[in-house]
Amino acid sequence: MERLLHLFERYPLDFFSSFSSGLPLLIGLFRYKYLSATLKPLLLLFLLYFVGETYSIWLALLRQNNLFVLNFYPIGGIALIGYMYALNFDSRALKRLLLYSAGLFSCLCIALFEWNSVSSPALFVYKTYIIFVVLLHFNKIISDLRVRNILVHTLFWVNAGLIMYASGTMFISLFSDTIFNPAIVDDDTFDKYWNINNILFIILTILTSIGIWFSKYDRENLL
Repeated sequence: MERLLHLFERYPLDFFSSFSSGLPLLIGLFRYKYLSATLKPLLLLFLLYFVGETYSIWLALLRQNNLFVLNFYPIGGIALIGYMYALNFDSRALKRLLLYSAGLFSCLCIALFEWNSVSSPALFVYKTYIIFVVLLHFNKIISDLRVRNILVHTLFWVNAGLIMYASGTMFISLFSDTIFNPAIVDDDTFDKYWNINNILFIILTILTSIGIWFSKYDRENLL
């Protein structure tokens, strides 16, 4: 407990970021009866983050390497995001594209998995896949013109959060091998980049929570 309090005092933003993944879960449970089957994988995504972040903190308390935990997110994240967005498309061709690409890139991230360090290529693939899928869905919203009020459309807020997080952290992911190497980068520089990642993740969880809150209006909001 003493070490936990010490780490919280020294890295408060890390803790807020880690436990912010629980916010969409709480809102999702509260609004669960309004969530369509196409949105439920979103809760599994943040459950993955919440379990991973909690386990990462536990390893930090034990003074053990926890960098490998970051390498699980691309595997599960691509699979869940690909599946969720595939359910939101009517076109069979696009459904297959998203599902097959999710399976392919998840396998690629498994092949790139590292136990002793962060897998920079896997994280980069993950962020690139998110941007591709979200832009594809934004295009669907614009071309279909079925949403009455975009500001109460669940996936608008989810899309906004995901694309801000993925695009804002893409180059941090690309150079994570350097950023996470204490022999190359000093602690202050690492903290600056890591805090950017934390802030963008908190924004993602807040925007996603807003979207889930509006899920009550999704059915009546579609033409």
